[in-house]
Amino acid sequence: MKKFIVYANCQGPALAKTLVEAKAFKEEYEYQLIKPVQTLRENDISHVREQFAKADLIICQPISSGVTDKIKQTFGGVKSMISRQTSPGRRPKELDTDEMLKYAKKNARIYFFPSLYFNAYFPHLDAMNIKSVLNRVHDFIIVGSFLKGNSVKKTLEIINSETLYPKELSLSFANHGLEELKHRESVHRISFTISEFIEDNYKTIKLFNQFNHPRKPVFNYLATKIFQELGIAFLKEEFSNRTGLDGTCVPLQKSTYRNLGIEFQENFKSYRVSPKEEMVQEDVVRAFYQAYEGVDKKFLQSVLSKRKPFVRDLI
Repeated sequence: MKKFIVYANCQGPALAKTLVEAKAFKEEYEYQLIKPVQTLRENDISHVREQFAKADLIICQPISSGVTDKIKQTFGGVKSMISRQTSPGRRPKELDTDEMLKYAKKNARIYFFPSLYFNAYFPHLDAMNIKSVLNRVHDFIIVGSFLKGNSVKKTLEIINSETLYPKELSLSFANHGLEELKHRESVHRISFTISEFIEDNYKTIKLFNQFNHPRKPVFNYLATKIFQELGIAFLKEEFSNRTGLDGTCVPLQKSTYRNLGIEFQENFKSYRVSPKEEMVQEDVVRAFYQAYEGVDKKFLQSVLSKRKPFVRDLI
């Protein structure tokens, strides 16, 4: 039996899970697990090289160490910044995709897909190294409101306001998110693009559980493109509804929903905080407040200023 690997961030295992749902693919290819790249360290290098050397099919993201991409824009006087960075030094250069491909078989089939990141639904969310009710994902509207000394009740009023975000700012996040994804697809040798699918469907189908956790329709689309390239027959009915990235699911905020003209139904008050637990919005806000009680406010202010400076203008 042929072997395949998916070399990517946390989206890799979710894509692999989707691929093996198709009977014809599973009968031809055996999945060889490689941990998500953000968890790999120097002592993983030899194992990853071995997997690349054995694989008949390699599906990967263009992983590179120490890459920073910052884009700043101003819309209607509201400053916004989208910033993503992989920390230099944490993941050795030997784990870069180009380095690992040096160990691939000459006849291996190699395909690239982009990192699936879309900020339009959740411009208020980002990662912070503080354990929270959403693991290490934080709502920076809540962070900003906490720093202002607002009560939980006042914070709930803020995040449920249909005028929280100016419409032009919401549209700028959506447009820029798509432009950035298209740019990544064009500068890297991407085999299977996703930007057009997102652009055509993000208003009618909820495509992300949070900013970098796509929902099943995204993976189904990618898997379909891969099957077509490989000439593998499949039935859409073979696809399940779960990805492995469904452990947390965050609702859109009402102003974002309205400004983007979203058509799918959304429960604004319900959060999935783990695979088996859902919480109402008020309890989520209280849990965030409790997480911040023992944290240095200067640290929170610093992170807010760097990650989501536009928040101060909104609240």
